[in-house]
Amino acid sequence: MEVLGNKVVLITGGAGALGLVTAKLYLAKGSSVMLADRNQEALERAAKMLNHQNLACVVADVTNTADTRFYVNETVRLFGKIDVFIHCVGIIGMIRPVEQISEQEFSYAKWVNFSGAWLGCQYVLPEMNDGGSVILVSSTAGHWGAADTGRYTESKHAMVRMMQTLSLEVAHRNIRVNTIDPINFEGRMMRDPEEVLISGNKDELKKIMKSMIPLGRYVHPEDVAHSLLFFGSVSSTYITGTTHVIAGGFNS
Repeated sequence: MEVLGNKVVLITGGAGALGLVTAKLYLAKGSSVMLADRNQEALERAAKMLNHQNLACVVADVTNTADTRFYVNETVRLFGKIDVFIHCVGIIGMIRPVEQISEQEFSYAKWVNFSGAWLGCQYVLPEMNDGGSVILVSSTAGHWGAADTGRYTESKHAMVRMMQTLSLEVAHRNIRVNTIDPINFEGRMMRDPEEVLISGNKDELKKIMKSMIPLGRYVHPEDVAHSLLFFGSVSSTYITGTTHVIAGGFNS
């Protein structure tokens, strides 16, 4: 049973495909939703598309401390204390072995994929109601290694370990902390890997990668959004410190 009326939901990466679908689900259940994203034009399109009185948007870079403080404060100012925090910001980037990755590239992936989540939790938790839920969108890459994806897999693995630590720190407040760990998304995030791993034959690589997934396709935003809805609802009040893998049977 999903009881989400009057809940305040904060979604980073809110103008992306997953953020939009998730926001739509929460709004339909009666929640108030704040979308935070660094892309102002995308946020304006999101606001127009969702067109809901309980929706607000804020331009913010999750890797920036001042911006993080700002998007949290704006959420509280407009809606009150936060009940659900969903961090769904991430990049894969170019696929290269570790010796070919610059320090700047590594740092950027770390800041977007891990430190952005850490900063968010640092500022959200003091403004979260007891009994709230923190949901970090990680990746199946956080569970196993893959050649030439070091900066991505390491940052996602760190996110999973941070989730487990935080779940212990806030358990006394009945705040749950979990990760949702999907396999490859259909769309923008997979373009760089597809173009690099098999040069000039992106469609062939996609076919090969999909053949490795028993359900035969990449994950869709809707597949993940429904799990994000579940973990923000009363149906998940005794679930914390866990990883929820959405991989179409890949890990079977």
